[in-house]
Amino acid sequence: MVIASVVLFLQVFQQADPFTGTWRITAFPLPKWTLTLEVAGGVFRSSFGNSSTELPLDGTDHEIPGQHTIRNIRRIDDHVLEEMSKSDDRNWSTTRYALSSDGTRLVILGKEYRERNPDPIITETTCARAGNLKRAVDPFNGRWKPVQLRGLSDTGSLIRIQSRDGEISLHAPSGEYTARYDGKLYPYYGDPTGDAVKLTRIDSNKIREQKCLKGKPVRNLDMTVSHDDTTMILRGRWLNRKVRYVLQAKKE
Repeated sequence: MVIASVVLFLQVFQQADPFTGTWRITAFPLPKWTLTLEVAGGVFRSSFGNSSTELPLDGTDHEIPGQHTIRNIRRIDDHVLEEMSKSDDRNWSTTRYALSSDGTRLVILGKEYRERNPDPIITETTCARAGNLKRAVDPFNGRWKPVQLRGLSDTGSLIRIQSRDGEISLHAPSGEYTARYDGKLYPYYGDPTGDAVKLTRIDSNKIREQKCLKGKPVRNLDMTVSHDDTTMILRGRWLNRKVRYVLQAKKE
């Protein structure tokens, strides 16, 4: 009887980790950048923050120096552009820019294909034109401010976590890993922005994750579960871009 009670207690204890379960992201951070687009002379230019792109608008592949990626962009019609990015000889992402008929709204539909997952991460960003459209220029030209961001796929919305015996397995839109809470580096799969992760267990309801690339930290992430085990807040900070963000997820 005593042995059976101990076994039952251990089983309950092992299942009690508040992080274990499937979490659905319910609140996405609205991007703080303003996107600038220019189409002129058969060339597509875009910029936001410290990132910029310039590509011939000809639908053919072009290698991006220093990024190990191949990108192409083509025009579908006056109000739709489609961009494709490839890495390691396979599709990595597609981005579709669609203008409203009056040229005041821009919907950016993104699909990202990650390693080890055949289903893409699908997001939709709606932007409003910042300023007036000048006549006799391409309708895409101008500055665009994000007003809504939505996740349109389970792949982009679900986080699956199994945590027990000092080890955690995490499958998220950004990638996946299995690691121990010992501050050592463990492989991070499926994300070109990082190849390793190290974890620290702050307390029973908080984990600190650090993503690294080639041994250098690139992002810090604090994951905190509420005391009723129903809500998880993820506070992230990209170290190289000095960008902070907050996500909220609900346990299913």
